[in-house]
Amino acid sequence: MTAIEDTLRGLGPIDLPPSVADLGGEKAVLEAIGCLDAELLPRLIEAVTADWMALQEQVSFGSALAGRLSEVTQATSFATSTDALLAVAVAAADDGLSRTLMKSLLSATGDIEDDDRALRAGFAIRAAVDLSLLNVGVSSHGVLAMLEGMEDVPEAMAPGVARAIGRLWEHHDDKFLRELLEQRVLPHEPASADATVELGLESLRQAFTAPDKSEVIAALEHAVELFERARGFDEDRPDARGFAAGARAVLAFESDPDSMGAALDEMAEARIELDRYHVDIGAEFRGATPLRSLAAWHVLAATLRSLRAHLDDPDVLSLRPVVEALSDAYSGMRLAVLQHQRLGLLGFIQPILREGIRAQPALVEGVRQLASEGATPVAEELAAEVVSPKACSRKTRPRAPSSRRRP
Repeated sequence: MTAIEDTLRGLGPIDLPPSVADLGGEKAVLEAIGCLDAELLPRLIEAVTADWMALQEQVSFGSALAGRLSEVTQATSFATSTDALLAVAVAAADDGLSRTLMKSLLSATGDIEDDDRALRAGFAIRAAVDLSLLNVGVSSHGVLAMLEGMEDVPEAMAPGVARAIGRLWEHHDDKFLRELLEQRVLPHEPASADATVELGLESLRQAFTAPDKSEVIAALEHAVELFERARGFDEDRPDARGFAAGARAVLAFESDPDSMGAALDEMAEARIELDRYHVDIGAEFRGATPLRSLAAWHVLAATLRSLRAHLDDPDVLSLRPVVEALSDAYSGMRLAVLQHQRLGLLGFIQPILREGIRAQPALVEGVRQLASEGATPVAEELAAEVVSPKACSRKTRPRAPSSRRRP
């Protein structure tokens, strides 16, 4: 037994990890990694990552440990080690290290002989997806190919697969992902809540890209139904409760300020509960993150409630800010979840804004004035929709909206 092995075996479950210097220095530890007993790898990974900022050969350590990760067979130890190496891969930003880690993670999804290996595989596929979305030199192609080739999903692996599919689905609208989720993951009771939440998030994505108001409403209502079902599967889970409230708040924008307020309160409670379980790995995931952010939905719902108040009871003494806010909202500006061109609920929001403005003579006049000043093309577009053409002079008559600005 080497001195490094002797030190690692002597650690108790609550002992702090030794430094790399305590283990004999960087050269000795690097040389030992390749032949170290796999049982000791989790404690060595813990020691190295805890001492990471002091290392001179960070990439060498990360690559060597990542290359042996798949040999860690105990599920809990594998999960802890993977979390540590994911953080290392992000910090190092080295393509070679990321590729080595990805290879080990995908390797750990095979040879599922028992529930412990299945749990490990579920965590591995979820971590592989996270790695592919962290902009650290690897893509999702290997993960997608592995998932597409899956003929069976063991029950213990299913929750991890559900969450992995959900993350990928935001970036890859492949038919097989839905089929895998619905046919091979959803039937497993431990994964039913996770799978249903992911189906609900997909329905929200459909609402964001729906071309007209009726399709947006149908998608949002279906999302609410799915999130409520997920609450029943998993003890009123806060993410499902919060997203259901967010969808209800948006639906209530049409005519029900009281329901919007109640939904906002429910979202606030869900966010408080979710924050207790939040883990920050220090990196941003690519893609449509607002769809997974209750905070962004909360901002959107609060903004819509403010717009609803402007429509129902405009402040005629401070009309200009009100009209500017409505005009901005008509194009998606000032709405946190609508900043990205690919995302939008404008097919739902614009008709409500038009109808609300037409019902308030003060707002109609405010929009006409804003357009007459040539403030923005959006103001002119809105005026063309809500102001009688005779109210606009030939010089300031709003031009027809271009197809580029239409949702």
